[in-house]
Amino acid sequence: MTMAKRKKPLKQRLYTYEQLNKKLRNLPPKVHYVRLYGAVLAEVTARRAADLEPSSMGIIYRGKDIVYTDGVVRQGEGFPIAAVYRAADNASVYMLYGIGRKRNKSAMRRKIARWMRYAPAFTPMPAGERLYEGERRFYLVKDGAVTQAPDLPGVWLDPPPTHRNLRDWADGEHREFRSYENYPRRCRLFARRLQRELAEAFPVELNLIHHPEIIWRRFGYYGKGVGLSVKTPPTATQNGRCLDVQIRMYDDAEARRFHHVDGDYGIKNCHFYALERGKKWSDVMRWKCARDAINGIKEWIIGDIYIPGPG
Repeated sequence: MTMAKRKKPLKQRLYTYEQLNKKLRNLPPKVHYVRLYGAVLAEVTARRAADLEPSSMGIIYRGKDIVYTDGVVRQGEGFPIAAVYRAADNASVYMLYGIGRKRNKSAMRRKIARWMRYAPAFTPMPAGERLYEGERRFYLVKDGAVTQAPDLPGVWLDPPPTHRNLRDWADGEHREFRSYENYPRRCRLFARRLQRELAEAFPVELNLIHHPEIIWRRFGYYGKGVGLSVKTPPTATQNGRCLDVQIRMYDDAEARRFHHVDGDYGIKNCHFYALERGKKWSDVMRWKCARDAINGIKEWIIGDIYIPGPG
């Protein structure tokens, strides 16, 4: 009678959010995961741009696919191990998922055994400990130090911004503004001015986006124009915020009526829409020119902070 072969304990591979994001950032189209070890994968978590749910990287175990004789492929017995979030000050947050309580089925016993093997290897979970289905555990990883947290700390809503060329962003795919030859130039100038003024006073991130209107389509808004997102960092207990801004030409009478401007003004300026992620369309902000938009964005960042005046 031969004894079952005892598997060698795995060396811990604890990735930060930035390391996982770097692995997943440049994947080819339709590929959403990279292999960390064997059947353990890191994957981009699917989410809609309009969601207030923070972006995370998933660490999962994906069992071998089962291929039937008729060619049908069924995914194997996989399960999630953890979600990894981006916290303040370059820290990472691990949210661990538990796994089934009942061991009366061989398939569940196999899952539990694999969870017990791989969770301590790819998360801060100490070896030998166990989480049951429905339970969650949170760890904050910063500068190599690991701290267990009672709940999910505040995290960024979105991944770090990608470095997009300003000319490619402004020229983009918006052919309906082709007749406005100054539109791309105004977009570039606005982005540079905003980035410069915010960098001097606020620890925020700017992300250039081609189609900000996609975020607002659930409100029935379909206006065209490039835009950007302004993202504030999280605190210890609150997630960061995100303001989606769209830059538009005065290409319709409604905008000129709303801002009480004439045709000459509309030719020389852009107007702006902005909506905080998670808010209702009734909370949309509108500005008639770049200067007003920059001031309005600063006011949004400051929020309810009290700034004492003279006297």
